[in-house]
Amino acid sequence: MRNPLTIFTGTPGLNNRVDPVRLKIDRETGIAELAEAANITIDGTGRPSRRLGAALLTAGVFHSGFCDGGDCFVVQDHESESAIYKLSTLHALTGVRSGLTKGLKFGWCQVGTDTYYSNTLQNGIITAGVSRAWSLQSHVGAITTRQFSAAPLGSHLAHFAGRMWITVGNVLYYSEPFAYGKFDLANCFIWFGSNITMVKPVKDGLFVSDSDRTYFLTGTNPKEFDQKTAVEAPAHEYSEIGGYVDGDKIGRPGAGPCAVWSCDEGLCVSTRTGDLQIVTADRLIYPTGSSGATVISDQTAINVVGSQCVVVNLKTGAPSTFTNYGYGSMVNFNGEMFGTKATGLYEIGTGQLDGSTAIDGALTLPTVDLGEMYKRIRYVYFGLRGTGNLRLTVTTDLTTVREYTIPLDGTGQQRVRVKLDRNVKGRYWAFRIVNLQGCDFSLDEVQLHHF
Repeated sequence: MRNPLTIFTGTPGLNNRVDPVRLKIDRETGIAELAEAANITIDGTGRPSRRLGAALLTAGVFHSGFCDGGDCFVVQDHESESAIYKLSTLHALTGVRSGLTKGLKFGWCQVGTDTYYSNTLQNGIITAGVSRAWSLQSHVGAITTRQFSAAPLGSHLAHFAGRMWITVGNVLYYSEPFAYGKFDLANCFIWFGSNITMVKPVKDGLFVSDSDRTYFLTGTNPKEFDQKTAVEAPAHEYSEIGGYVDGDKIGRPGAGPCAVWSCDEGLCVSTRTGDLQIVTADRLIYPTGSSGATVISDQTAINVVGSQCVVVNLKTGAPSTFTNYGYGSMVNFNGEMFGTKATGLYEIGTGQLDGSTAIDGALTLPTVDLGEMYKRIRYVYFGLRGTGNLRLTVTTDLTTVREYTIPLDGTGQQRVRVKLDRNVKGRYWAFRIVNLQGCDFSLDEVQLHHF
């Protein structure tokens, strides 16, 4: 028997851009890319683990969740109307405003203790859980011939450089300085080529996406903006996180508050100066779609695009995927995460089940090339921990698929040996590990003993 070959001790994450046989394995360190990482989170050390679950809080049609460091709000569609609710730290819902047009998504913006909202047909301001009209602000100052209006009914809201910014179709309107209910609609606007899907400020400017591409508008005076193309793809609508993530937490010291959103090119992270990076570009062919949702938990971004979900450790760049995670909006509130669907309001990232459904986790390692001669592997050793048995699927170029049980004795860290059939041989070997009955697990090492 030859010396053992360690093919896994940790991972930089999923890579779906290349064939599994071309994925990188460092034979000295055992750091290996993954061909599959379903329902897996990857921590800062490169250890993959099955994700946590979700719990239904309230059944119903929910959408447009929002929290930016203050109160948390969600919208529920009823039989003939929509209503805004405030979510408490005890997960109770309190009505804020009813009688709203059903089925419209909301744009939100937090300014101090005030939460501004708009759904293209209605708008308002919430303070201390009470909604009031977003009225025209009286003109104070020198006499002028300019005509001022209340805030236009738009889709996306942002606060930047002392102004409120509101999108209506392909037009971005901005308020008078520090007068968020005072708009000169005839003069204070910026046209774009198609419908605007995102407005996200950073310290040095505004990211604005229309339906064709994403731009960065540098400066603080809208009459003097320097506009350039930031990404040749539009942002997924509503995919930007509420608020920002601290650059120090995600391996960008001194970057300050960072904006995060997604587009068809990948997950986008920008520093306060507008320095933009698509952090998944080298590893993932990204899900495509028109809208999305993103939430940050510590240093991990969870991004839903349509029915698909990509998860990225922003500090290491390690990506993975979740299934059964089609939330239309997600928020982080009081250290907990919440998601909305057409079936209800959920607490996410909690427990061991998705409601009553087991969470199926799966890892597929890079295809291993054992050299020109066909080889037999007698044993596979695993360093891991878990709450139940796992299944190992072995595939080679010369044999049919074989399945084996990885038996765990208790829940602590352990080394487990799996004996393979003697008639299994080949040059190229692929190993897939899945949990049984949704059990929790973490993988630390895979070692081959071959002839």
